[in-house]
Amino acid sequence: MQNDSKQEEAIKALTEIDDTSNKLQSRGYDREAIDCMQLGLLKRHEIFGPNSTEFVSQSKEVVKTCNNLALKCTRLDNHYKFQDAVDFLNFALTIAKHDQVVLTLRNLAQVYAHKGEYTKALKYLEEAKIAGQGQLGQQQQQQQQQQQQHETANDNNAIDYAKTHLNMCAILSTLGKHSEALENANNAIQILKQNMQCNKSSSPPSSLETVDDLSIPLSLEGTKQVPPANGKNDLIRTVQEETNIANKGIEFFETLAISYYNVGVEYEHLGCFKKSFNVLLEGIEIAQFLDSDHQVTKSLKDSYQAIGQKLAFTQVEERS
Repeated sequence: MQNDSKQEEAIKALTEIDDTSNKLQSRGYDREAIDCMQLGLLKRHEIFGPNSTEFVSQSKEVVKTCNNLALKCTRLDNHYKFQDAVDFLNFALTIAKHDQVVLTLRNLAQVYAHKGEYTKALKYLEEAKIAGQGQLGQQQQQQQQQQQQHETANDNNAIDYAKTHLNMCAILSTLGKHSEALENANNAIQILKQNMQCNKSSSPPSSLETVDDLSIPLSLEGTKQVPPANGKNDLIRTVQEETNIANKGIEFFETLAISYYNVGVEYEHLGCFKKSFNVLLEGIEIAQFLDSDHQVTKSLKDSYQAIGQKLAFTQVEERS
């Protein structure tokens, strides 16, 4: 009876900690809210144990909240809270597991990229690539062993891994290293193509899962990102023949289209206007799976028209 009473008191105290954390966060006291969440996590460890559903699920929630708060710090119009974002993400890394590690590392890289510290950003992206490669490899092995496995989780790992390469591409492009940027973008395309090939024999999922996008973005118009071209309609054919279109979410095709957009941009930087023109055309075909007014679709079409004019002008100059 005494043990039951202590358990009840501990759970009551835990509830009060959670309530305090929620109130602090709603009032904008983010650091204090995270401190409360950390205390709540320690209490759950003490009451339920490290392998309990209560502790594991709360750990994921804390990591998600830290990434959300870091994202919020980068969106402040009048004051960019760099150190707050770094602190939130570093704390998240101490408890993150699996795909949350990749997300947190990638966001940490983006925070440093926003500040112009590209060497540190690349360091964290290299770590994210290693973590993402391991996560994706494990998922693909499981999928080969269990042909009826739901494929959404594997899609998400592939997208995360591809985004890491695209983030590296963006930073390398900013530094003027366009050949290396192009290589990373090509890797992103290969990751997505391999994902489609691995999933082609999987049974359709009963429903699509939605995943919160907590990634700190890089602007399409600012530091640009990139991908490859393996023959004009090769990727389109892979999409249409080797996978069930309905099984792929919007984020998958958005990432693919952004990759094609960036490949075109990087080819333009390298003076390969014809390749840029062809790749952007492929990107427009991929973008058919997005809304016509989607930012990526518009950017692809604008760049396609611009590079077309540049290519035509170059050809006229060559003839004269």
